[in-house]
Amino acid sequence: MSYFLGIPAAFALIFGSDYLIHGVLLKSVYAATASVWRPETEMIEMIRYMAAGQALFAVSFCCLFLKMTSGKTAGFRVGISFGFWVGLMLAAGNLIWYSVLPVPVMLAVKWCGYSFLQMTVLGGILGSLVLMLS
Repeated sequence: MSYFLGIPAAFALIFGSDYLIHGVLLKSVYAATASVWRPETEMIEMIRYMAAGQALFAVSFCCLFLKMTSGKTAGFRVGISFGFWVGLMLAAGNLIWYSVLPVPVMLAVKWCGYSFLQMTVLGGILGSLVLMLS
């Protein structure tokens, strides 16, 4: 049951950190490459799809964590390790996006770093939460 309590926490972390990363830290880079992206008004209209994707990711992350740690003691270290590998997969995906989008290489590097950090932190929090609630 504690794994499923992690889903709202995972969603909140993903939603909040995505806003921080993309809406604050990378905002100027996105403004400088505006021709690549949807107009801001259109992005606002599409937020429900973004939230749905983030919710699906949170559910998937938590369920996969449950499957990978079933019968084992979860905790911070296990969560960090799990998040590390998921972050590495997301970083690979970001490199693929870089290959098809005309964006600066530093944006791709930041995407990779932030997604790696985001998933590692998420894994650590989920592992700790599961251990506390077990």
